[in-house]
Amino acid sequence: RHTVEVKAESGIQATTDKAVAIGVIVAELVTNAYKYAYPIGSSGRIGVSLSRTQDGEVLLVVEDNGIGMSAAPKGSGVGTKVLKAMAITLGATIDYGDAHVGTKGTVKFSI
Repeated sequence: RHTVEVKAESGIQATTDKAVAIGVIVAELVTNAYKYAYPIGSSGRIGVSLSRTQDGEVLLVVEDNGIGMSAAPKGSGVGTKVLKAMAITLGATIDYGDAHVGTKGTVKFSI
C-alpha cells in the first residue's frame, strides 16, 4: 500500500495547455513510482508538490522513497517521450536529483 501526499501552493494559475502538461507529468511520474519504485509487497510514500520559487517561477516536484532509478531503462520508453514533450510545452526540462533517497523529478517553469 502506497501513500500519495499532494501539496499545492494557493494562487498558482496556468493556461489550459500548461495545466494539461502539469497533469500529464504528475500522472506519469506517479505511475512510474507505483510501477518501479517499490519491491512487491512493500509500501512507500509518493510526494507531489507545486509551489512558487523566490524568482516567481513554478516548481513541480514528484518524489518517492523507493529503490531509486536504475541506469537500465524499463518499459518501451514511451513514458519518457511523453514527459519530454510535456516539459517542452512548459518551456522546461525534467531533472532527476541524485542526492535523494528514491527518485525525485523536478520541473521548474514560468506561468
